[in-house]
Amino acid sequence: MESILFKVLIDGTTVAQNMSIEHALILIENLFNHYYNDTQMLVSIQRMDGDGDAEV
Repeated sequence: MESILFKVLIDGTTVAQNMSIEHALILIENLFNHYYNDTQMLVSIQRMDGDGDAEV
């Protein structure tokens, strides 16, 4: 069975990829804890397809 992988982006720039959902959520939680005063930062998570690219 193929694992489902995700990538994390900050303001549209990929900062991590090929992560499990658990690891991606840990990263996002810590980003928000560290940058809690940055109200303009956009953090997003995208599911990747089998080719390593994010699905649209």
